[in-house]
Amino acid sequence: MKKETAHRIQPIPNVLAFNAPAAPQAAARIATALGQRNAIEGLNQLRKVLGAPTALRDYGLKQDNLEEAADMILPAIPSSNPRATTRKDLLAILRAAWSGTAPTSEQPQQPLPVKPPRTPANHLVSEAGVG
Repeated sequence: MKKETAHRIQPIPNVLAFNAPAAPQAAARIATALGQRNAIEGLNQLRKVLGAPTALRDYGLKQDNLEEAADMILPAIPSSNPRATTRKDLLAILRAAWSGTAPTSEQPQQPLPVKPPRTPANHLVSEAGVG
C-alpha cells in the first residue's frame, strides 16, 4: 500500500465517535455546524447527501492492508489528539470503517475525564497541595 493512500483515506465518523467522549464541546460545535443534534448523525447525513462512500473498502483498501495502514497512520496521530490512541484502538476504528459500519448516535458518547493541560500556574497550585 502506498503511504499517500493511507493518509488520504480518513474514516471521519468512526474517528469522531472515538474522540467525541474526550472532546464533547468540539463534537457539539460540529453538530451545530452540520445542523444536527449529534455530530455523528451530521457526518453520516452529509455522507448520504454527497453520495460519499461509506466504507474504506469502497476506496480500494484491502482488508489485508489494515494492519499496515494502522502502522502507517499511528505515528501521524498528533499528540494533541483528544484521546490517546493505541494500535488496538486504531485497528478497531479501521476495521469498522473498512466494513462500512458507521457509528450511530445511540452508541455511548459519555465524556471521558480529561486532565487539564499542565501550565505553570496549575503546576504550582498542585505542588502546593491546593486543588
